[in-house]
Amino acid sequence: MRFCASCHGSHALGDGPVSRSLNVAVPDLTRIASRYGGFPTGRIRDIIDGRGIDTQSHGTREMPVWGYEFWVQEGADAGAQKAARDAINKLVEHLHSIQRGSDEPRPPDSVVRQ
Repeated sequence: MRFCASCHGSHALGDGPVSRSLNVAVPDLTRIASRYGGFPTGRIRDIIDGRGIDTQSHGTREMPVWGYEFWVQEGADAGAQKAARDAINKLVEHLHSIQRGSDEPRPPDSVVRQ
């Protein structure tokens, strides 16, 4: 809720309040495993961290570089690096836990964007 819901929404469906103002579609994070044919843990960790992604070949990055943000927030030292990794790992675990199949319905209180 603290870091992701403004864009991805409270149910991680890509329908957060900021999503309408972005130039890219915000993905439904509950369907990652469906899109990839399984949950790509390492890839998701790298995307969230953002520090190792080659932005020159992939264009600009709309999502914050959370690895850097978490590192700075924790003090920008060696201990902060571990804290940033731990925070990212918790986010990856959470995303893995909320995956649903392509045939599963959206949560009843979610809002579908038009």
